[in-house]
Amino acid sequence: MSTEDIPLSIQIHEFALFAHYQLAGNNPNIIFYVQPRQYMWAVLERIYGKELTKEILYNEEDLANIIHVCGGKQIVVYNEGIKIHFKDILARYDGSIPSIYDIGEVNRSPLHEDHIGNQGFLLLKADENMDGIRAYYDTIRRMFCDVNDLFNMEVNEYIRTMKAELPVPDGKTWADFGSLGWPANFNVDDAIRYIVYLITLHEGDSILTKLLKYYVRLFSINIGDVLNCHITPPTAPYMVVKLLDPAKPFEYDNTEMVVKSCYFSKDTPAQYHHHILRNPSIMIQRKLQKQLPEKYDIIMELRRTVVPRIF
Repeated sequence: MSTEDIPLSIQIHEFALFAHYQLAGNNPNIIFYVQPRQYMWAVLERIYGKELTKEILYNEEDLANIIHVCGGKQIVVYNEGIKIHFKDILARYDGSIPSIYDIGEVNRSPLHEDHIGNQGFLLLKADENMDGIRAYYDTIRRMFCDVNDLFNMEVNEYIRTMKAELPVPDGKTWADFGSLGWPANFNVDDAIRYIVYLITLHEGDSILTKLLKYYVRLFSINIGDVLNCHITPPTAPYMVVKLLDPAKPFEYDNTEMVVKSCYFSKDTPAQYHHHILRNPSIMIQRKLQKQLPEKYDIIMELRRTVVPRIF
């Protein structure tokens, strides 16, 4: 198994587990507890298979493990979730430590010399990095969550309003864009495809900015977890981040993903994670680069110059 085949949302959890494994003297008796949302559950199942990721009812020992690793606090509010033995993950790599998770080989920069990390993955003390995590969440809230249209309209009504404001060009019909030809039950992917088509047709900063704002809002609806961007003070001792450039600070534009709460102690054979949040700006940037290569430089210039920032 290669880590290249693993999505970042799994890599970031595995990094924390492999760091724990090494800090505990290569003892594989670690249990990974997680209660994921639906999308993340599907990713875990795709990577690890149904047998390892089936929902179970946590028994008394499981709940005691979680409470112990969470510093004696009752973090779990319902007793069902996923329980994966680390030795099963380790076996997928033939018992070896993948290079990206090997904390013994890391060349720490002075910026991160006090933290455990490798190739952009960092295990950070939560209390020392609260300003960074708060700034990360605040940026996401400002650009992706504080959009009245998303909260005050149902998705169907939002797309219906979009259709009225952006009528279909000559030579095309709504039926050319799948569900947009229906009276209701619109598909967000079809709406995004329509916006991408319009961007290919238009020039001019004003119209492109309007279209990009629609794109960002629709994209936010489609990935869901971006809208879960509230921030509370950290209760876990650690957080995990993935930086684009390990030599640069933990800042929004240099951070691909965070796991805000990573509960573990090297003396407790368990980990419990929650609050994973990807950087939607980086996701959108990469998506647009693939979908609109000829307009990409123009889009990135608008991203740089338009105030408030589009994404």
